[in-house]
Amino acid sequence: MTEAESSTGIAIAALIVSGLSLAAALWSSWVNQRTLRHTREAYERERQEAFERERATLLEIINTSRSTLDRARVEIGAAKAVFDAESQPVQVLLHQYTSLFSDYLPKVEGGVRQASALWDEVAAWDPTRDTGALIQYQARFRALLHEDEMVREHAMFMVSELRSKLVEARRYVMGATP
Repeated sequence: MTEAESSTGIAIAALIVSGLSLAAALWSSWVNQRTLRHTREAYERERQEAFERERATLLEIINTSRSTLDRARVEIGAAKAVFDAESQPVQVLLHQYTSLFSDYLPKVEGGVRQASALWDEVAAWDPTRDTGALIQYQARFRALLHEDEMVREHAMFMVSELRSKLVEARRYVMGATP
């Protein structure tokens, strides 16, 4: 074997090794690209799932608030119907409780409308929206819902007081009439 033949053989072997190295590098690059794509897709799915969980939690909070406000609205409406059916002397004795109907009922009804609008807005949010923005929005919504809850609690207290005073006023009026 001559020197030229051995040089050619070494060059061919080096060329084959270089070709195999290139193939290994290309294959490694392809695997890395697939891994990166898979990682990005998994991250995006996790982000969307986190968004959906946060949105579902907020929707549940809004729906609960809307339901309790709606029950309060019904209670106030029922109390108003009972009050309106009472005799004039009983109504006069309980005139200070009419703010329940003139002040609190509109606030509770507004709270029901607001909760419905909030629910519609949150339900329509696109899952590609930023989860951080949702969390910030959630804090603002919770503050609004807390205010509605305070109005509901005051209104329900007044309904309870009205019912209690209504019994007393009826007794007084019946005792006062000959």
